[in-house]
Amino acid sequence: IGMEAYDLVSDAPWLAPLESSVYRRGEGALGIDVHYNAKLLQKPGLYTGRIWAYEKGREHQRGESRFELLKLWDYKLPV
Repeated sequence: IGMEAYDLVSDAPWLAPLESSVYRRGEGALGIDVHYNAKLLQKPGLYTGRIWAYEKGREHQRGESRFELLKLWDYKLPV
């Protein structure tokens, strides 16, 4: 069973992975914990962001990403 290592990079200032790298052994599911910066999510609107995973130690170019996690945040004012 091999191990894969990835660097995690967010493209949105309000979304950040809790760890800068993640390791995966085998074919099982992979969990990635994220942090939302509440100060940057105060205005109503649709927020989008991605966390990109790159092979650890390689250049961080979108065309070289191994996978991406897409997050949509639809914030509306309370009624």
